[in-house]
Amino acid sequence: MGGWGDVAKLKQRVVLRGSAKGQRRRRFLGVLSVILFSVWGIFLAQDRHSKSVVESYLGRVKAFLAKSATLHHVEVSGVPDIIKVRLLNVAAIKLGEPLGFWKERALVSKLRKELECLKSVEVHRNWFQGKMIISASLKSPIGHVESEPELYLSREGQLFHGPKNIFPQDSLLALDLKSREPESLRRLASWLEEISQKRSAFPAPPRRIAYRSVEDGAELTLTDGTKILWGNFSRLNEKLVRLKQVWKDAREKFSGILVADLRYFEEGKVLVRQEGRVHGQI
Repeated sequence: MGGWGDVAKLKQRVVLRGSAKGQRRRRFLGVLSVILFSVWGIFLAQDRHSKSVVESYLGRVKAFLAKSATLHHVEVSGVPDIIKVRLLNVAAIKLGEPLGFWKERALVSKLRKELECLKSVEVHRNWFQGKMIISASLKSPIGHVESEPELYLSREGQLFHGPKNIFPQDSLLALDLKSREPESLRRLASWLEEISQKRSAFPAPPRRIAYRSVEDGAELTLTDGTKILWGNFSRLNEKLVRLKQVWKDAREKFSGILVADLRYFEEGKVLVRQEGRVHGQI
């Protein structure tokens, strides 16, 4: 996938259009053709084999439109302009081609493959207006990978590339990923979703996550510099309650940046120390 920084300067609205005169002429011919086919179909439908006749008629109309309708307008909705430009470049759509030339499934598959940041893509064709409508939506990131610019983790646990000006990194958790196994990432994303809903329960909001594995867990760095060795993902609420209980005493006992170790929580231990010193048990 190409970089996002080299996308051309954008116009306010991104669409592809043919000439207005050509549009009107083709629209008139298309509507006239369908009217003639409809009259013919109604006449034939009076036959005692009306069902098979109508089905045959509809198939002929569709085949006719596929051959005669011309693509003269493409509209993209649901995504920012920078994504629209990239989407149109990837689709490589040319005005003036037969509208029936484009296969929705193949085009959707191509866009999903080339534009990882898309959560959904739908392609519809308006035969009477000679128009193609592409509706898309973006994935929602829950964190960005520190070591790789424009790489994000979605809330569904998928890694994807996207432009930084669409997904501001200062509002996302910074991630240091030691494991990128699909199932491991899904578990991480689910846990991060829980963490994001409990931000106020921490001594300060989480800023960075160093993720090792599901078994070894993660290390959190908070906005005030506090580090929390979280351990595995189990018992989130219980760990937060216990951390809150010991934090006031720890602040009275230690100065500077603190390190809380919750890896031994299931043994009944929460260890807190000043950064650079050995553990103190609280």
